[in-house]
Amino acid sequence: MFVDRCAKLGLLEYNPESNILRDFSLHVRKVLVKEVVTFLLEGNNAQKTLLSPAHVTWAMETVGQGFALPIEEEDSIVKVITLYRVWCLDGKRPAPFEENPQHFTRELLGHFSLLFSPRESAREMVDKHANLCSRVLDIYLQFGRQAGDSLNVETWETFLKLLLGVCDNILRADLDKSQETLQKKLCPQLLKVLFELWLLSRTKNPDLWAALFQRVVGWTQHMSLVLTWKVTAVALTKRVFAILYGPSEGTDTVIMKIDESAQNLVLEDTYVLYAWHKMLNIIGNPNVTVNHPAIFLAFMNGVEMLVNLYVKLGHTNKLPQLLAPNGNTILHIFGEWMFDAVHKDRSGFDEGTALAMKILCNLITSKNKTNWETTYIARFYSCLNQSLAKDGRVLLAAITSSTSIFNHELPGLRTLVPSFASAIHRVISRKIKNVDNVMPAEHVRRSSLIILSTILCLPNHFGSLEFKLRHTDKSSSFDIKRYSDLKQVFITTIIEGIGTETFPPNIETLLHLLFTWMCEDIKNTSELAKQILPVIVRKIHTEWTTEVNRTALRTLSHISFIYSKFEKGYEQANFILLALCKLIENHMPHVITDRLKEELVCIAFECISDWLMLGGEVQWVLNYKETRKELLKTIVLGLTGSMPIRRAASITDDDSKSSSASASSSSKDVRDKKDEKDKKKRLADKKAAPVEKRSSDYTPPPPHPERIREASQSTLAVLLNDTGNFPTACGAHSVSSMITEENLINENLEQALAIDGLEIPATEGKQFMRYFITDDRVIICVIDRPYEERGPGVTIVVRDRTGKYAWDTHLSFVPISDPPITPNYDSRLYNTPISTGPYHSQAQPIDPESLMDIYSFLDNFDTKEAIRTVKAQVETEQRYLESKQYKLADAVAISPPVPANPYVGDCKVQQSRILLSHFGYLSLQNRGRLYPCVMNASFYNDLRRLDDINERECTPISVVLIRKGQATDEEYLGNIGGSVDYQEFVSSLGWGIDIRRHNGFKGSLEGKRAGHVAPYWASYSTEIIFQVSTLIPNTDSHPDHSHKRRILFGSLNYVVVAWVEDIDNFQPASIWSKSKTNSVIIAVHPLPCGLYLIRLFSKSEISSIGPLVDGIVLSKSILGTMVRETALFVDRKERTSQDVYMTQKQIRQQVIEDVFSKFKRETTLEQFYSALFTPLNEDQVGPVGRQGSDSPRKKVKRSALPPPSTPTPPIPVGQAPQAPHGGSSSSSSSSSSIMVPPSPGGSLSKSGSRGAGFGTVRPSQATPPTAESESPSSRAKGGWLTMGSRSSREDGSATKIGVHHRRGGDEPAPSSPSPGRSPAGAAPPPPDPSKKKKKKTDDA
Repeated sequence: MFVDRCAKLGLLEYNPESNILRDFSLHVRKVLVKEVVTFLLEGNNAQKTLLSPAHVTWAMETVGQGFALPIEEEDSIVKVITLYRVWCLDGKRPAPFEENPQHFTRELLGHFSLLFSPRESAREMVDKHANLCSRVLDIYLQFGRQAGDSLNVETWETFLKLLLGVCDNILRADLDKSQETLQKKLCPQLLKVLFELWLLSRTKNPDLWAALFQRVVGWTQHMSLVLTWKVTAVALTKRVFAILYGPSEGTDTVIMKIDESAQNLVLEDTYVLYAWHKMLNIIGNPNVTVNHPAIFLAFMNGVEMLVNLYVKLGHTNKLPQLLAPNGNTILHIFGEWMFDAVHKDRSGFDEGTALAMKILCNLITSKNKTNWETTYIARFYSCLNQSLAKDGRVLLAAITSSTSIFNHELPGLRTLVPSFASAIHRVISRKIKNVDNVMPAEHVRRSSLIILSTILCLPNHFGSLEFKLRHTDKSSSFDIKRYSDLKQVFITTIIEGIGTETFPPNIETLLHLLFTWMCEDIKNTSELAKQILPVIVRKIHTEWTTEVNRTALRTLSHISFIYSKFEKGYEQANFILLALCKLIENHMPHVITDRLKEELVCIAFECISDWLMLGGEVQWVLNYKETRKELLKTIVLGLTGSMPIRRAASITDDDSKSSSASASSSSKDVRDKKDEKDKKKRLADKKAAPVEKRSSDYTPPPPHPERIREASQSTLAVLLNDTGNFPTACGAHSVSSMITEENLINENLEQALAIDGLEIPATEGKQFMRYFITDDRVIICVIDRPYEERGPGVTIVVRDRTGKYAWDTHLSFVPISDPPITPNYDSRLYNTPISTGPYHSQAQPIDPESLMDIYSFLDNFDTKEAIRTVKAQVETEQRYLESKQYKLADAVAISPPVPANPYVGDCKVQQSRILLSHFGYLSLQNRGRLYPCVMNASFYNDLRRLDDINERECTPISVVLIRKGQATDEEYLGNIGGSVDYQEFVSSLGWGIDIRRHNGFKGSLEGKRAGHVAPYWASYSTEIIFQVSTLIPNTDSHPDHSHKRRILFGSLNYVVVAWVEDIDNFQPASIWSKSKTNSVIIAVHPLPCGLYLIRLFSKSEISSIGPLVDGIVLSKSILGTMVRETALFVDRKERTSQDVYMTQKQIRQQVIEDVFSKFKRETTLEQFYSALFTPLNEDQVGPVGRQGSDSPRKKVKRSALPPPSTPTPPIPVGQAPQAPHGGSSSSSSSSSSIMVPPSPGGSLSKSGSRGAGFGTVRPSQATPPTAESESPSSRAKGGWLTMGSRSSREDGSATKIGVHHRRGGDEPAPSSPSPGRSPAGAAPPPPDPSKKKKKKTDDA
């Protein structure tokens, strides 16, 4: 006896000798079943009574009818189930049962199946029926697990046929609706029992498997079927992996996890492989067999789980036996189901279709090393192209699953770029409706932006190349036929995205992509800038959050670097500067309580500085009067916390034309009277104003944030010091003068010996110098230069928080173009003849006849004696006058004064005193502003410490080359050289510097093992040194490359740039394990098409990193720039996030404060003035004879340098920026590599670091400019107009920027000597050739 469904399906045939009681009345059957089963359950009646096979057969024929009774006879049915359970599982069976166990077992299992026949009963009876059936299924399952090994093939096959009949009887689609409740309750358990017992049977009967396939197709309307299939397929797949690829890749048994319970099935390996294929395809193609969307989705979930198992195979361990299945193998197994799902695109099946598209995309991108079969790749492209043209789930799945698809160089994939571009535009512009019903819309837009970042560089890379596959999206408004047609799509997408996006991470990504596109399509940047910059500014002011505004301001700073490419870029710069000023004014009231707004204001000031410094030779801000006013007002607001109050009679703006120097005194009197009147009025108003009394609860205004004050002060310094002055004439590596006081003193001593033959002791060189410090913390050193070619002068060395600067000055009295003044005067006063004798004149002689009366008178008197006396006197005087030539040889004309000699006294700071007096520092009104310094050894040590502090933020960035197959640092640190592609990348990071001669920031590149060359980059505010592992030589003394490890990972490096040839197998942990910080790794992977994939690796969130986006693809033209900007951004972000962070200027300010507090000398007024005329005491020392510091900014010794004949090796690095005003940097370059030239004339200066040290000689000076280059403003008479700043070139020569420059030792002397050049004040004689000054440079 068995359920009728088995016979109807042709699985089993009826035994005509059985089921005798079928035709008996129900009453009789009830009584028989009840009485017999009750008797057999009592004690051992069954064993005692049923003594022959016939007895057992009769009893089972009778008791078995109980399974066919109505459910209302529940008690009898339960007793029958109990009896059979004892016989099946407990072993307490009649003796004849053991004689033929297989036969009786088949009969018993068949009787059980009768319970699953449908009954017409009340609803409440259905639950009882289901519970009874569930008990039987439990017995089935337990019996199969316990006695399965004892069953023969016939019994197992009968058992399986019974299970098929039972399942089909309950699960078939045409079951009466009255049985749906029973169906729902039993379906999961039925399928679980069927699948598990089927595997336990180990059957390979093809007829049975065919029957199973045929029946299962009719059960696909049940979700439990797909769920059970998924569990079974996954369990078998894991076991197959363990068999084929080793225990670590799978499981030791077939583990079926259903209903939170797990069952381990121990099956033979051969059967597992056989059953895996059968079970995997048991449902067939779901696109044909499954007609319910939810069940189809569940099936695809199972496929996804299985595909993921295949994809992950071999990722954790190397497979010892077989190769992992490639993408083609996986598509052989599952591809048909997924391809058909997408192509058929059945209505209502969107979720399953979308999942199929997702599985395909993930598989293609995960198995990117596969050499795909043409059929598969073509079908995939067809599916993807079809999906991108749709709306809804399928499109979203295609977008969200394809974020990295363009990173793998699939053959022919770029034919889909137009479809992707159009779909991305529709997503970003929000033309796709009801996205939120599927997934968060912002996630879809983010995926679209990631894909956009991978195709952004294609238009310029491929130019006007045509697409072979025509764009099929009819809803698109773009006609994309060529790569160049994509430009308008990208621009529109970015602009619309920035205008409509509200999700902060997406806005930041859009801003990063904007800058990337502006760099990429630099020729058309102007038009884009005009459209997008006003949008960004408006969003910053009105809509975006503080976090987004921070990124927006950083982006504006980045954009300033490409300002020169804008058409009329100064208009954009002016617009942005005004907008930033307005932003600061709006946020200033809230900075006390809002830390984020405080940070935003600081970033805004930095952004202003960047836009101020973008002009190069043309300072654009000088052309905008109102902008300057607004900028200065904003700076004052940042410095003080309040807006400046403009007086009614304000000073005229500096743009207005200044009045003539010869203005009449009457206009000055009018101004003086007006100022006096205004002063009296203010005093009167002040007296009349009522005095406000402060209440007891008065609270003073909160303190102004120091960070904002520091930021605004830095911006003011940029405006005053750096605008139009960077790069300096000595190159971008230095913003401070590298001249030292000792250089100048030694030069004084050498000039004294060479020109005047004076040998001044080195210890007396201090008498030519004085140090002062101002009340606003500026250290001033003045050094008299009495032996200059142009005459006495003064060199001023100024140190403040921004750096160190040296100026040469001479007191000028005539225009520079006039010949020098000589004390040669013409004594002729009139143009008339001059007599040559004492009494010769133009008058006529007297006639003697007219004197007769006088003679007569004299004759009448005795006058002879008197006459003799008179004659004798006259003759004596005449002889005397004749002997003295009548005194005509005496010079009686008034002679002009000769120039004064200022150095006749012991005090040698005469010119310095005059200069300070002219500057007003020595006036009584400024008495409290200037303080002399104590010049002792500690003072010079603190100066050296100050000079050793960099003026700009310094960033070391490590660069490593990781070739294919290299996994440990010992492997990749040993790399030297690299491909041309890699070396060109290194050259694009910065320009080349010779480490031995470099005076800028060197990072950890110190010592002989650091190599000779490195890429270096600098701006007005930042220095970057790239510590490239391939440029650091390998050494035999460090075979493990520990010296490279120390340089690259020993310092606090927050960024590591890795050129990775095999990105799929790259392990960031190999770098993190050696680094002292959680460095952000920027991995650059070259693609076969000539583009570059960028991957960002960080232990923390990387969404805030920019301008690079993880997964972006770049062209070579912007690769170096984007990597450098991102590395700089990350380094700055990490450093400023530290609990204790100080800028370089703040550190310098702190040292200056120490100098002010320790070495400021308090003096009385008498002592202050007296010191200006008094030599230094013994306790005051100078810098001469002191050794230079071992600062990292100090040059190496000459002995470490090669001779001039040794060529410097080529440096594969880029070109340095050019100095403004026609100045040039010290190194030249080509597109791929440059040669660092030796110093001019084959010499190298012994100059120390940039002011770091006092034991070196000043570098030789540059040739002064010609008269044509002189500034017209310097041609006035009388004043300290011959000023020039002193700096130094990288090649060792010094440069003085200005009108008058002191010539170097190799410079030709002027055509005529200058007056007052020697201490005596007169023109000195020609110098003795034997005492000619030696050259101050040494052969390199």
